[in-house]
Amino acid sequence: MKNNISLLLLVLCAYTYSGCDLLESDAEPDLTWNAYDNILNPCTGFTEYLDTRNLFFVNNLGFPFNGYPQSVLLYYREFQGGFFDCQGLPWYIVPPTTIVSYRSMTNLSTSGQTTKAAKSPQAQAYTKVVRPDGSTEKYDGPIITFNDIPAGSAQTLETPITITSEGTYFNSYEADPVQILTESDESNNQQSDNFSRSSSGSLDEARPSFIIRVPSETEFSAIKTRFAIFRNGQIEVRN
Repeated sequence: MKNNISLLLLVLCAYTYSGCDLLESDAEPDLTWNAYDNILNPCTGFTEYLDTRNLFFVNNLGFPFNGYPQSVLLYYREFQGGFFDCQGLPWYIVPPTTIVSYRSMTNLSTSGQTTKAAKSPQAQAYTKVVRPDGSTEKYDGPIITFNDIPAGSAQTLETPITITSEGTYFNSYEADPVQILTESDESNNQQSDNFSRSSSGSLDEARPSFIIRVPSETEFSAIKTRFAIFRNGQIEVRN
């Protein structure tokens, strides 16, 4: 009897679209954030598989460019507490300025099933700054709407982060922030570790994304190795 009903529904689907939902077995989309991604490193010209959680870009507006491309990739080394370029040169970010984070949101494939495309998915970034005096500043980035993401595909969220002052910066990212999609798993919409955002909306403060500290000119003068300063879109390399 069940086989006869299924056959009848299949025949109906061939001529009309009524009844087809009863046979729908595709998995709902499942949005998550990639920790690693293939990134074209403009400093080397090669595509590299990098941990994007600590990866940032700065836009080089100065001329001449001091040997750097217009978009410079920087990596924040947590154990050293600073930014470095692909040549290993330390960089000091001087506020007020802007750096750009690069995050990839994927619609995961479900094993054994066809996963539906995520229709017009949205994403949002958040930043919290804790200044040396203990004061804080929080701001939400705009809600970005993407094109549909098929199963196994990704869309990139490039988020400008305004560096307003010295302090400790916590960044987080959320997929489907206004919950417009039905998903098979909502729990991985928030990136873990220093990119997580709890269900209550508070930022995870267990681990900072990066720390901005600007040495004084006296401290700069005491540095004996080569380094770069980035401020107002300008790169100054000092030996």
